[in-house]
Amino acid sequence: MSPPRQVLGTAVVLWTRALVAVVIAAWFGIGVSVAAAGRLLRGLGMSPQRPLYRALRRDPAAIARWTGVVFPWICRQAREKEALVMFADEMSMRVDHRHGTTWGLIGQTPLVRAGAERRSVKMFSAVGADGTLRYRLGHGSMDRWAFIGFCAHLLRTVTGLIFLIVDGSSIHTARAVGDFVARTGGRLRLFFLPAYAPDLNPDEWVGQNIKARAAREAVADEQELAAAMHSGMHRLQKRPDIVRAFFTDPHLAYISR
Repeated sequence: MSPPRQVLGTAVVLWTRALVAVVIAAWFGIGVSVAAAGRLLRGLGMSPQRPLYRALRRDPAAIARWTGVVFPWICRQAREKEALVMFADEMSMRVDHRHGTTWGLIGQTPLVRAGAERRSVKMFSAVGADGTLRYRLGHGSMDRWAFIGFCAHLLRTVTGLIFLIVDGSSIHTARAVGDFVARTGGRLRLFFLPAYAPDLNPDEWVGQNIKARAAREAVADEQELAAAMHSGMHRLQKRPDIVRAFFTDPHLAYISR
């Protein structure tokens, strides 16, 4: 039998019923319709789904060490020093960002009039498993100076020590950031997630939630988009139960352990 690459000429990651029918014909010499291929897949317990993408350079050993050794050590240190463990990330959303579907009459595509600018609003945010949520919006560059400004905002609005977990991007590892952290006298410490593992950061769910909500509003410009993002973040801050629910994702089970 020929493998899928030889049958189709390329490696397949997004399978359709038609492609499955082609493989069945090539492997078994049986011609099936697209509908029959669909019934066969459903009979095998399958359904069309939006896949999760993972980087080829992802290191399973580094991830296992993070979830099994490094993060538990961070938690022990946090308990000893009575520090709050938070995960931080940044996101950018454009005025012309579109997401989701709406109801309409069959054959008549709904029309929504909204801004078409390519300008964007940036946001830094940090979240804790207890439901704590902090954020800061901006319109400029999302660089080390903006991150330092967000860290200063955290220190003003969160009492006590903060253990802040971020990815290893140059924004977070810059010398200026390290110098700022050193000047906090131990109030702020940075820890770094394994490379190419955004699914280990619960703050990703905050960004997804805000993008999904803000995209449902027909914003005309940056100001209206920023207002929509502010509204969504204020709502989450008032609903720590929703924030805590982000941590129930199976990929984040290591945090509750």
